[in-house]
Amino acid sequence: MVPARCDQVAADLRAGGSQVTIITYPGAVHQWDGAMPHGLIGRHLGDCSFEVGRSGLVTDDRTGLPMSGPVLRKLILGLCTTSQQYPIGRDEAVRMQSNRDFGAFLARVFAAPPVG
Repeated sequence: MVPARCDQVAADLRAGGSQVTIITYPGAVHQWDGAMPHGLIGRHLGDCSFEVGRSGLVTDDRTGLPMSGPVLRKLILGLCTTSQQYPIGRDEAVRMQSNRDFGAFLARVFAAPPVG
């Protein structure tokens, strides 16, 4: 996710009453916690915009179409993806740091007294 989009999502969550901390990992690329080697991917979802409803149904913001099956999912993604390439690849150091950060987050959440 690009920093501007992260800021937008964080602002939406804060508006709903959530506490949000954004952590960045300089030099990390997409799928840094995956198994793929470093390389370039030829399809980019940066122009796609979706909404997830309370039921869990994902709807395309541009067309209003629901991702209710494989055919509609392919159609929606085909309409919004671009051929812009982006880097991808596992980064063990970033993966380890993100796991530590996530562990610290979980420790804070589960150490807090229940709300309500």
